[in-house]
Amino acid sequence: MTTPSENQSSGSIQELHDRLEVIDGTIREVRSSINELSQESEEFISFRLFDKAKSLLTRWIWIWIGAFFFFIGITGVVSYIGVVNKASDHFSRVIMPKLEDDIRQQFIVRVNQIVDRESADLSERFQEQFQNFAEQLSQKLEKPKIAEIKTTRPVSTEQGWAYLGNYEKGTWVTRYFEFPENSDPSSLVQTSLEVSRKTGALNVRKGMPNPLGQFPQVIDVLRAGTEVKILEVKEWYGSGYMWARIKYGD
Repeated sequence: MTTPSENQSSGSIQELHDRLEVIDGTIREVRSSINELSQESEEFISFRLFDKAKSLLTRWIWIWIGAFFFFIGITGVVSYIGVVNKASDHFSRVIMPKLEDDIRQQFIVRVNQIVDRESADLSERFQEQFQNFAEQLSQKLEKPKIAEIKTTRPVSTEQGWAYLGNYEKGTWVTRYFEFPENSDPSSLVQTSLEVSRKTGALNVRKGMPNPLGQFPQVIDVLRAGTEVKILEVKEWYGSGYMWARIKYGD
């Protein structure tokens, strides 16, 4: 049989035990809450970190993609400029000279065609007139005008112009002085020649005929075999008719 004091002690121990159980339960609840809160915090932190990392990764991916396409674009522009420069250089060095040569050749051919056509027309019109004139000139040269000879002549040395002959294609067609038929006209200057005995007497005039074919006055007539000195040789306006300024009467 227990005493009142024992009962009181037993009740206190039981009460203490109950309180300890309550405290222990509270602690377990607190731990559970802390664990739940920790898990939620970890999940929240992990989610935030993942979201932040995802955002940064996405941004860097777009930056790299942009840089890649920018590099591709710059490379393409540089390549395009290089191709254009090469094409321009090839055009200026190779194609342009060929085009200029073709255009120049076509222009020359066209001009030559026009010149040939106009020259042919002029040549046809001029040839007949010049032939008639040449025949008349030759007849005048071959027939000295004895009637125009001066009746008096000074004894001193005389000078005048006389017809040498017709020189064409490196040879003399006609000669009114004695010299080789293959002589160059310039080689006759400062040489002494005799009037040809085949053609006979030769007129001496004050000068050469003018462009219209009009003859200056006859100042003398030289007999065949007369020796003269050739001072100067000139061609009458590209016709092949050669004249000489002579000195005679020494």
